[in-house]
Order: sequence, then structure tokens, then C-alpha cells
Amino acid sequence: MGYSCRHEAGECLDFIMRTICINGSSNTWSFKKDTYFFERGRENEDGSITGSVWKIDPATNHCRRSGGVKIAPCGRLERFPHIPPTIRTEAQEKRNRGEFKSVYQMLGF
Repeated sequence: MGYSCRHEAGECLDFIMRTICINGSSNTWSFKKDTYFFERGRENEDGSITGSVWKIDPATNHCRRSGGVKIAPCGRLERFPHIPPTIRTEAQEKRNRGEFKSVYQMLGF
């Protein structure tokens, strides 16, 4: 069984990762000359997504935690450090336009 979250939260995370990731990676991106990656946290009963952003030190190739991620069950981006502000804004605009709909909303329930 895989990781469970609300559809809207998953759509928001998928949009961000598709938009910012580099070199075919599913969770690594560059921002302001640094390289980061996202690691999903534990499963949440409310359907939200949580996790951590890690910064990769190019000199040692070690990682250090650089902040926490939270995407609300409704797809609202609450925390996601070290992503371009334009991506944050675009994700919220997509949510506000209803593009991160749940399966039930798409079926008309």
C-alpha cells in the first residue's frame, strides 16, 4: 500500500515537483545557487502532506535539513521553503481556480 493523502494535496505537490525538479529527478531542484530535495514525512490522518526540505552541501555531498513542508488537505500550500515565489503563487492560483479538485468533485458529488 502506498502513501495516502487527499487528492487536492497530492495534485499540489505533483504540480510543484513537475515544475521545479531538475535532470529527470522526482524530488531535487536548484534555487538561488543551492540544491535541495524533498523527503515526504509520515502519513497524516487528515489527508495533508508533510515532509522536509534538505539542502545538499556540494563540498561534502552531505545534507542538512532546511525546513518543513505542509500542504493542507484542500491543497493549500502552508509551508514549502526554498521554492521560487512564482511557483508558490502559481500553485495557489491553481488551487483557487479549482484545478486541484478531488475525485468526488470531478464526479459531481
